[in-house]
Amino acid sequence: MANIYNTSSGTVHGSYFDDAIVNDYPAMVYGFAGNDQITNIGSFIYADADEGNDILINYASNAYVYLFGGDGNDYLANSGNSQATLYGGYQTSGTDNDILVGNPYYPDIFILSPVGGNDVIYNYNSNDVIFCYYNDYSPPVPYVQGNDVIVRAPWMTAIVSGAAYQPLNFGYLPYGTSYDTASEESLWGNANTFYGTAGADNFFIGKAGGNDLIFDAAQGDTIHLCDTTLSDIVATSVSENSIAVAFNTGEVAMVGTTENISPTFKLASGESYVYNRESGAWQQT
Repeated sequence: MANIYNTSSGTVHGSYFDDAIVNDYPAMVYGFAGNDQITNIGSFIYADADEGNDILINYASNAYVYLFGGDGNDYLANSGNSQATLYGGYQTSGTDNDILVGNPYYPDIFILSPVGGNDVIYNYNSNDVIFCYYNDYSPPVPYVQGNDVIVRAPWMTAIVSGAAYQPLNFGYLPYGTSYDTASEESLWGNANTFYGTAGADNFFIGKAGGNDLIFDAAQGDTIHLCDTTLSDIVATSVSENSIAVAFNTGEVAMVGTTENISPTFKLASGESYVYNRESGAWQQT
Protein backbone atom coordinates (compact mmCIF):
# COMPACT_ATOMS: atom_id res chain seq x y z
CA MET A 1 0.00 0.00 0.00
CA ALA A 2 1.24 3.48 -0.86
CA ASN A 3 0.35 6.75 0.86
CA ILE A 4 1.15 9.57 -1.54
CA TYR A 5 0.82 13.33 -0.97
CA ASN A 6 1.55 15.04 -4.26
CA THR A 7 2.78 18.65 -4.26
CA SER A 8 4.31 18.87 -7.73
CA SER A 9 3.04 18.94 -11.30
CA GLY A 10 3.43 15.95 -13.58
CA THR A 11 2.24 12.37 -13.31
CA VAL A 12 1.54 10.38 -10.15
CA HIS A 13 1.43 6.58 -10.24
CA GLY A 14 -0.03 4.38 -7.53
CA SER A 15 0.93 0.78 -6.88
CA TYR A 16 -0.80 -2.48 -7.69
CA PHE A 17 -2.18 -2.50 -4.14
CA ASP A 18 -4.61 -0.28 -2.20
CA ASP A 19 -3.36 3.31 -2.40
CA ALA A 20 -4.31 6.57 -0.70
CA ILE A 21 -3.37 9.52 -2.92
CA VAL A 22 -3.90 13.19 -2.08
CA ASN A 23 -3.27 15.59 -4.94
CA ASP A 24 -2.44 19.21 -4.07
CA TYR A 25 -1.07 20.36 -7.43
CA PRO A 26 -2.03 20.15 -11.14
CA ALA A 27 -1.36 16.52 -11.99
CA MET A 28 -2.29 13.33 -13.82
CA VAL A 29 -3.02 10.63 -11.25
CA TYR A 30 -3.22 6.88 -12.00
CA GLY A 31 -4.38 4.41 -9.39
CA PHE A 32 -3.71 1.11 -11.19
CA ALA A 33 -5.00 -2.00 -9.43
CA GLY A 34 -6.30 -2.21 -5.90
CA ASN A 35 -9.03 -0.35 -4.04
CA ASP A 36 -7.71 3.19 -4.21
CA GLN A 37 -8.78 6.48 -2.66
CA ILE A 38 -7.83 9.57 -4.65
CA THR A 39 -8.54 12.98 -3.13
CA ASN A 40 -8.03 16.25 -4.98
CA ILE A 41 -7.39 19.64 -3.38
CA GLY A 42 -5.34 21.02 -6.28
CA SER A 43 -6.32 23.29 -9.17
CA PHE A 44 -6.31 20.50 -11.80
CA ILE A 45 -6.63 16.75 -11.71
CA TYR A 46 -7.05 14.05 -14.32
CA ALA A 47 -7.49 10.90 -12.25
CA ASP A 48 -7.87 7.36 -13.59
CA ALA A 49 -8.50 4.83 -10.82
CA ASP A 50 -8.31 1.83 -13.21
CA GLU A 51 -9.21 -1.48 -11.52
CA GLY A 52 -10.68 -2.06 -8.09
CA ASN A 53 -13.45 -0.52 -5.99
CA ASP A 54 -12.25 3.06 -5.83
CA ILE A 55 -13.19 6.34 -4.17
CA LEU A 56 -12.42 9.58 -6.02
CA ILE A 57 -13.38 12.89 -4.39
CA ASN A 58 -12.72 16.48 -5.40
CA TYR A 59 -12.67 19.10 -2.63
CA ALA A 60 -11.02 21.91 -4.59
CA SER A 61 -12.78 25.09 -5.70
CA ASN A 62 -12.31 26.70 -9.12
CA ALA A 63 -10.48 23.59 -10.31
CA TYR A 64 -10.52 21.54 -13.50
CA VAL A 65 -11.61 18.07 -12.47
CA TYR A 66 -11.77 14.85 -14.52
CA LEU A 67 -12.42 11.66 -12.57
CA PHE A 68 -12.48 8.18 -14.17
CA GLY A 69 -13.81 5.28 -12.11
CA GLY A 70 -12.68 2.50 -14.46
CA ASP A 71 -13.55 -1.07 -13.52
CA GLY A 72 -15.05 -1.92 -10.15
CA ASN A 73 -17.82 -0.50 -7.98
CA ASP A 74 -16.62 3.09 -7.77
CA TYR A 75 -17.70 6.22 -5.88
CA LEU A 76 -16.98 9.54 -7.59
CA ALA A 77 -17.93 12.82 -5.95
CA ASN A 78 -17.51 16.51 -6.71
CA SER A 79 -17.61 18.12 -3.27
CA GLY A 80 -15.78 21.29 -4.28
CA ASN A 81 -17.04 24.45 -5.94
CA SER A 82 -15.83 23.34 -9.35
CA GLN A 83 -17.23 21.94 -12.56
CA ALA A 84 -16.34 18.27 -12.77
CA THR A 85 -16.52 15.50 -15.34
CA LEU A 86 -17.32 12.14 -13.74
CA TYR A 87 -16.85 8.98 -15.83
CA GLY A 88 -18.59 5.88 -14.50
CA GLY A 89 -16.51 3.49 -16.62
CA TYR A 90 -14.62 3.00 -19.84
CA GLN A 91 -16.19 2.61 -23.29
CA THR A 92 -15.42 -1.10 -23.44
CA SER A 93 -15.44 -2.04 -19.76
CA GLY A 94 -16.65 -0.63 -16.47
CA THR A 95 -19.64 -2.95 -16.12
CA ASP A 96 -19.88 -2.49 -12.38
CA ASN A 97 -22.19 -0.42 -10.20
CA ASP A 98 -20.98 3.16 -9.82
CA ILE A 99 -22.19 6.09 -7.74
CA LEU A 100 -21.62 9.55 -9.23
CA VAL A 101 -22.29 12.51 -6.94
CA GLY A 102 -22.32 15.97 -8.47
CA ASN A 103 -22.21 19.36 -6.82
CA PRO A 104 -25.84 20.56 -6.64
CA TYR A 105 -24.81 24.18 -7.24
CA TYR A 106 -22.21 23.74 -10.00
CA PRO A 107 -22.52 22.22 -13.50
CA ASP A 108 -21.27 18.65 -13.76
CA ILE A 109 -20.86 16.28 -16.68
CA PHE A 110 -21.74 12.64 -16.01
CA ILE A 111 -20.65 9.94 -18.49
CA LEU A 112 -22.03 6.43 -18.03
CA SER A 113 -20.35 3.26 -19.21
CA PRO A 114 -22.10 1.80 -22.29
CA VAL A 115 -21.60 -1.81 -21.26
CA GLY A 116 -23.58 -2.22 -18.07
CA GLY A 117 -23.78 -1.64 -14.36
CA ASN A 118 -26.56 -0.26 -12.19
CA ASP A 119 -25.37 3.30 -11.75
CA VAL A 120 -26.74 6.10 -9.54
CA ILE A 121 -26.35 9.81 -10.22
CA TYR A 122 -26.98 12.09 -7.23
CA ASN A 123 -27.50 15.86 -7.13
CA TYR A 124 -28.49 16.22 -10.77
CA ASN A 125 -29.40 19.83 -11.54
CA SER A 126 -30.61 21.62 -14.65
CA ASN A 127 -27.08 22.79 -15.58
CA ASP A 128 -25.71 19.25 -15.67
CA VAL A 129 -25.32 17.04 -18.74
CA ILE A 130 -25.49 13.25 -18.79
CA PHE A 131 -23.72 11.59 -21.70
CA CYS A 132 -24.39 8.09 -22.92
CA TYR A 133 -23.32 6.22 -26.04
CA TYR A 134 -25.46 5.16 -28.98
CA ASN A 135 -25.22 2.50 -31.63
CA ASP A 136 -25.81 2.69 -35.36
CA TYR A 137 -29.58 2.10 -35.38
CA SER A 138 -31.73 4.71 -37.05
CA PRO A 139 -32.93 6.40 -34.91
CA PRO A 140 -29.99 5.65 -32.60
CA VAL A 141 -30.66 3.50 -29.56
CA PRO A 142 -28.90 4.72 -26.41
CA TYR A 143 -26.27 2.11 -25.67
CA VAL A 144 -26.26 2.06 -21.90
CA GLN A 145 -27.12 -1.17 -20.13
CA GLY A 146 -28.22 -1.70 -16.56
CA ASN A 147 -30.90 -0.19 -14.35
CA ASP A 148 -29.75 3.35 -13.73
CA VAL A 149 -31.20 5.89 -11.30
CA ILE A 150 -31.01 9.68 -11.44
CA VAL A 151 -31.68 11.66 -8.25
CA ARG A 152 -32.28 15.39 -8.60
CA ALA A 153 -30.54 18.00 -6.49
CA PRO A 154 -32.30 18.59 -3.14
CA TRP A 155 -33.34 22.14 -4.00
CA MET A 156 -35.00 21.26 -7.31
CA THR A 157 -38.78 20.99 -7.69
CA ALA A 158 -40.18 18.04 -5.79
CA ILE A 159 -41.84 15.24 -7.72
CA VAL A 160 -45.54 16.05 -7.35
CA SER A 161 -48.39 15.88 -9.82
CA GLY A 162 -48.47 18.90 -12.09
CA ALA A 163 -45.10 20.26 -11.00
CA ALA A 164 -42.90 22.02 -13.54
CA TYR A 165 -39.76 19.97 -14.14
CA GLN A 166 -36.54 20.76 -15.88
CA PRO A 167 -35.92 18.06 -18.48
CA LEU A 168 -32.78 16.01 -18.20
CA ASN A 169 -30.02 17.16 -20.52
CA PHE A 170 -28.62 14.20 -22.41
CA GLY A 171 -25.85 14.03 -24.97
CA TYR A 172 -25.28 11.06 -27.22
CA LEU A 173 -21.78 9.84 -28.03
CA PRO A 174 -21.13 7.44 -30.94
CA TYR A 175 -20.08 4.12 -29.42
CA GLY A 176 -16.33 3.64 -29.69
CA THR A 177 -15.54 7.30 -30.29
CA SER A 178 -14.19 10.04 -28.11
CA TYR A 179 -16.06 12.61 -26.04
CA ASP A 180 -17.81 15.43 -27.87
CA THR A 181 -20.39 18.08 -27.01
CA ALA A 182 -23.46 16.86 -28.90
CA SER A 183 -26.56 17.17 -26.75
CA GLU A 184 -30.32 17.08 -26.78
CA GLU A 185 -32.95 17.07 -24.12
CA SER A 186 -34.37 13.63 -23.61
CA LEU A 187 -35.00 10.78 -21.25
CA TRP A 188 -34.01 7.17 -21.90
CA GLY A 189 -33.65 3.96 -20.01
CA ASN A 190 -33.64 0.25 -19.37
CA ALA A 191 -36.25 -0.96 -16.84
CA ASN A 192 -36.45 2.47 -15.31
CA THR A 193 -39.03 4.94 -14.06
CA PHE A 194 -39.34 8.36 -15.73
CA TYR A 195 -41.25 11.54 -14.98
CA GLY A 196 -42.51 13.85 -17.68
CA THR A 197 -41.77 17.56 -17.58
CA ALA A 198 -43.80 20.66 -18.31
CA GLY A 199 -42.26 20.79 -21.79
CA ALA A 200 -42.08 18.34 -24.69
CA ASP A 201 -40.16 15.25 -23.59
CA ASN A 202 -38.51 12.44 -25.53
CA PHE A 203 -38.50 9.02 -23.89
CA PHE A 204 -36.23 6.40 -25.50
CA ILE A 205 -37.11 2.79 -24.67
CA GLY A 206 -36.55 -0.60 -26.29
CA LYS A 207 -38.65 -3.72 -26.56
CA ALA A 208 -36.06 -5.80 -24.69
CA GLY A 209 -34.86 -3.18 -22.22
CA GLY A 210 -37.01 -4.20 -19.28
CA ASN A 211 -40.40 -3.01 -18.04
CA ASP A 212 -40.44 0.78 -18.27
CA LEU A 213 -42.76 3.06 -16.32
CA ILE A 214 -43.44 6.63 -17.47
CA PHE A 215 -45.41 9.12 -15.37
CA ASP A 216 -47.03 12.37 -16.52
CA ALA A 217 -46.69 11.76 -20.25
CA ALA A 218 -48.70 14.29 -22.22
CA GLN A 219 -49.73 15.30 -25.68
CA GLY A 220 -46.61 16.76 -27.26
CA ASP A 221 -44.31 14.14 -25.74
CA THR A 222 -42.79 11.41 -27.90
CA ILE A 223 -42.07 7.86 -26.79
CA HIS A 224 -39.44 6.45 -29.14
CA LEU A 225 -39.79 2.68 -29.44
CA CYS A 226 -36.30 2.59 -30.87
CA ASP A 227 -35.93 -1.04 -31.93
CA THR A 228 -39.63 -1.83 -32.34
CA THR A 229 -41.77 -2.52 -35.39
CA LEU A 230 -45.55 -2.77 -35.44
CA SER A 231 -45.33 -6.57 -35.50
CA ASP A 232 -43.32 -6.51 -32.25
CA ILE A 233 -46.32 -5.09 -30.36
CA VAL A 234 -48.56 -7.95 -29.27
CA ALA A 235 -51.13 -5.99 -27.26
CA THR A 236 -52.11 -2.58 -25.97
CA SER A 237 -54.33 -1.83 -23.01
CA VAL A 238 -55.89 1.55 -22.22
CA SER A 239 -57.34 2.53 -18.85
CA GLU A 240 -58.49 5.82 -17.39
CA ASN A 241 -54.97 6.70 -16.21
CA SER A 242 -52.56 4.76 -18.39
CA ILE A 243 -51.66 3.10 -21.66
CA ALA A 244 -49.78 -0.23 -21.59
CA VAL A 245 -47.84 -1.53 -24.58
CA ALA A 246 -46.79 -5.20 -24.51
CA PHE A 247 -43.94 -6.45 -26.71
CA ASN A 248 -43.21 -9.90 -28.08
CA THR A 249 -40.11 -10.01 -25.85
CA GLY A 250 -42.31 -10.19 -22.75
CA GLU A 251 -41.58 -6.64 -21.62
CA VAL A 252 -44.28 -4.04 -21.03
CA ALA A 253 -44.12 -0.25 -21.19
CA MET A 254 -46.64 1.45 -18.89
CA VAL A 255 -47.36 5.08 -19.73
CA GLY A 256 -49.31 7.25 -17.32
CA THR A 257 -51.48 9.82 -19.11
CA THR A 258 -54.99 11.20 -18.63
CA GLU A 259 -55.28 13.53 -21.62
CA ASN A 260 -57.76 12.93 -24.43
CA ILE A 261 -54.91 12.63 -26.92
CA SER A 262 -52.00 10.47 -25.81
CA PRO A 263 -48.32 11.17 -26.32
CA THR A 264 -46.91 10.07 -29.67
CA PHE A 265 -45.57 6.52 -29.93
CA LYS A 266 -42.87 6.46 -32.62
CA LEU A 267 -41.65 3.19 -34.11
CA ALA A 268 -38.18 2.45 -35.47
CA SER A 269 -39.57 2.82 -39.01
CA GLY A 270 -40.59 6.39 -38.26
CA GLU A 271 -44.32 5.63 -38.16
CA SER A 272 -46.08 7.45 -35.33
CA TYR A 273 -49.34 6.75 -33.52
CA VAL A 274 -51.47 8.43 -30.85
CA TYR A 275 -54.43 7.09 -28.91
CA ASN A 276 -57.61 9.17 -29.05
CA ARG A 277 -59.65 8.57 -25.91
CA GLU A 278 -62.71 10.30 -27.35
CA SER A 279 -62.93 7.96 -30.35
CA GLY A 280 -61.37 5.00 -28.53
CA ALA A 281 -58.98 4.27 -31.39
CA TRP A 282 -55.33 4.47 -32.36
CA GLN A 283 -54.57 7.03 -35.07
CA GLN A 284 -51.49 7.26 -37.27
CA THR A 285 -50.03 10.77 -37.39
